Amino acid sequence: MLKRIIASALVFVLLATALVACGGTKDITPDVAEGTVGHTVWTAFEAAYTANPDQDMAELLNNLFYNPETEETLLPIFPSAMPIEREWMTDEEGNLFLTGFEGAFTAEFEAGTMFAPMIGVIPFMGYVFELAEDADVDAFVQYLKDNANLRWNVCTAADQTVIGTKGNVVFFLMCPNTFEENPDDGMGGMDL
Repeated sequence: MLKRIIASALVFVLLATALVACGGTKDITPDVAEGTVGHTVWTAFEAAYTANPDQDMAELLNNLFYNPETEETLLPIFPSAMPIEREWMTDEEGNLFLTGFEGAFTAEFEAGTMFAPMIGVIPFMGYVFELAEDADVDAFVQYLKDNANLRWNVCTAADQTVIGTKGNVVFFLMCPNTFEENPDDGMGGMDL
């Protein structure tokens, strides 16, 4: 009887250890006010990604901002998405530089897609990072929070940072609260 109890306890400890080690990543939903640009984009991204997680990320994002079937746009601006090409964004020492972050970008990711409007003075810059299966997603998210620069653009500044995750996929956006010229909500806006 004692052997069964010890064996059962050992099995329980092994299973618990395996679940903790391989438990996956808890999704992070951004804490962002409804009706803001960040909430609109995150909600649309989350729905599109959940519906088709295997779709090419640049294609998913481009279709998110402009639906060619309905010719509808998500925002009054037209962001364009493209894969992060490390050879285009590194200096001679191999340091990766991404718009919107302080200094060289040192956090590890397997693939990434950036999205931004064609007009550079609009404070709207986003990324979707795909991390390795064994990556520490929480540490990556903290790195983004610690190194994001809402004033990356000389002429304007973003009002909000939006970070959400779906497993090992990390969504990151810096944007204005609204694109209205003079919003009544007191949250700030931007003139377009």
